[in-house]
Amino acid sequence: MATALVATFLSGLSAQRMTEPPDRLIPHLVRAGAHDYSPGHGFSLTRGVVGFELTFFLPESAWFDPSDEGPLGRDGKDWNKVGGISYLSLWRPGTYPKNRHAVLVGMRPGLTPGDFEVCAYTNAADGSWEAGPSVAITAGDTVHVEARIEQDQVTYLLTTASGSQTTVHRFEPLTYAVPVGPWFGGNRESPISHQVHTRLVLLRE
Repeated sequence: MATALVATFLSGLSAQRMTEPPDRLIPHLVRAGAHDYSPGHGFSLTRGVVGFELTFFLPESAWFDPSDEGPLGRDGKDWNKVGGISYLSLWRPGTYPKNRHAVLVGMRPGLTPGDFEVCAYTNAADGSWEAGPSVAITAGDTVHVEARIEQDQVTYLLTTASGSQTTVHRFEPLTYAVPVGPWFGGNRESPISHQVHTRLVLLRE
């Protein structure tokens, strides 16, 4: 079984830098009642990844009421994932699921129609996670995030029209990295069909 798992992961191994076309952002659609946006950011199991650059915007049609009276109740305040990278070790099966041990960018709607929040978001293999602090943006604003991992921490530089914010989270990089997202959740599926627009680039040593 271990041999089969190794073969499956290595079949996606790529020495190339994972990147979307540089001249445009890619639209990703999630249907109401689903978690996964399509297309995703692909599958490229890669060594030597030290971070990523993620550029994105959220259209006004991605907004829904996140209050307790909204379609998801209290879960409307959960952080959804624009994208990022998930790290794994072939010798630690607990790290195999995507997003289990990951460096990500979170997104969620604000209380005012057309407003959103974004943040640095980190998952650890032990089930713990760290988010924020959050930054407020407006539908259509372009957001650029650079995340770089050094030793036992990841540094996020989040840049919006209103300025830049640096956030540092503790994180242990592992041997392989896989691009992940976008993904809706939290525990609940998306209450509406909508798109996010992104370009994800993995950074190599």
